Amino acid sequence: MKLPKRLYYPLPEAAEKLGCTIRDLYHFASTGAIDISVFIPEHSVGNCEVYFLEGFKDNKRNGLIFQDGKTINLEKKIDDRLYIANFIAGFFYVNKKAFSDIEFKHNNIISSPTLYFYPDRLGGGLEITLEGENLKPFDIDVDYLCVMADDLNNVKDEGSFRNLTEDNPKRAAKRNEVIYSLIKLIPEMGDVDLDTESLPKIADLIDSIAASRGIEFPKTHWQTWQKYLGRESQQKRKK
Repeated sequence: MKLPKRLYYPLPEAAEKLGCTIRDLYHFASTGAIDISVFIPEHSVGNCEVYFLEGFKDNKRNGLIFQDGKTINLEKKIDDRLYIANFIAGFFYVNKKAFSDIEFKHNNIISSPTLYFYPDRLGGGLEITLEGENLKPFDIDVDYLCVMADDLNNVKDEGSFRNLTEDNPKRAAKRNEVIYSLIKLIPEMGDVDLDTESLPKIADLIDSIAASRGIEFPKTHWQTWQKYLGRESQQKRKK
């Protein structure tokens, strides 16, 4: 009898398949060489913020996402890319920051600031955080950690130390929205289309406005404004 292929491996079996220890897996996950997932049982984990990363294509029906063995119930829409979910279940990727400490400790619980879902690894996906201003992390029982079969076959040759200043996509998007709105509060910038006007011209306008008011404004390259205005992808901002 030919057995079906496994879809995932709990960490002990994953370590055995790779010929390493579970602690090695924690290290590889912390450095980004391998992706570790968590299985969320079918029960509520509390309200979550679900942020749609650019390019994500979902099978959303009546507020319910059911895709690749994952279920997410979207209860409330905040804007086009941010929703509140009251239920998630299935397999989700764990933020690699969660593995920085457990490699040195013997905890049964790890804390992940975010969970992720990347359906095709070609860009686009979901970022999930627990709702609240304090950005409470997910507490994860290590017994529910696993490596998906596809990820077991795609271990990177080497990892790298994580960037301690890396941008959280959701925070970056919110920062861009705030900067965009603040610029529009400047009377001289009211008629400037920040989505289409050339970035060097926007930078020059802001510099000249600051100079005319005697404000010492830091010299900024137009590429800085490209990042702050969220125009790196040239996505049209909703008016």
